[in-house]
Amino acid sequence: MVGKYGALTALAAGRGATVTVGAAKIKLRDTSGLGTLQSCVTDFHDEVVGTDLISTNAPTIVDIGANIGQFCSAAKLFYPAATVLSFEPDPDSYAQLVANTDRLNLVRTFNVGLGSTRGMMTFYRHQLSVMSSFTTAPGEHYSSEIKLPVERLDDVLTDVDWIDLLKIDVEGFEYQVLAGAESVLQRTLLSGAVRQRSQAEAFAN
Repeated sequence: MVGKYGALTALAAGRGATVTVGAAKIKLRDTSGLGTLQSCVTDFHDEVVGTDLISTNAPTIVDIGANIGQFCSAAKLFYPAATVLSFEPDPDSYAQLVANTDRLNLVRTFNVGLGSTRGMMTFYRHQLSVMSSFTTAPGEHYSSEIKLPVERLDDVLTDVDWIDLLKIDVEGFEYQVLAGAESVLQRTLLSGAVRQRSQAEAFAN
């Protein structure tokens, strides 16, 4: 196990490295993975924890575009009691996601892409796995293509009535993901209204 600078040295030399984030042990293959991990931890602290964005110690967090588990590990670092649902379509990245989060409780992983319709779609693999997507970006070069299954979030999360935090990082495919999540987002809005009304009534009494 190594720290940040030891990991950076090992990765720069072409060797893999494993770093500890709370209860998770993240295996990294390149410096981009380390940079993404560091950004996830810093951004989660600054934008979620530091702003009190989540009002419970045991939130439900949906992580779409999980890659190898960087965001999931950051979420569990600050909210150990959180339930995290992580989606990653690429089978290679998914295998790393499972390995990197196997020490974390209340984490469910899904090896599927998310979009507006169900079916098989072309997934474009980038040399930097965090840049891979079901769509392409101008000026980017993709190393290979693979057909992968896509589901609607509404069809997968039929048992989820409330999402405290929805993170989507799918490199330009965000609109399609949201188009397939109308029902679960509507349930979240309705549940939020009920919670606010209950809190207001309790305060009034």
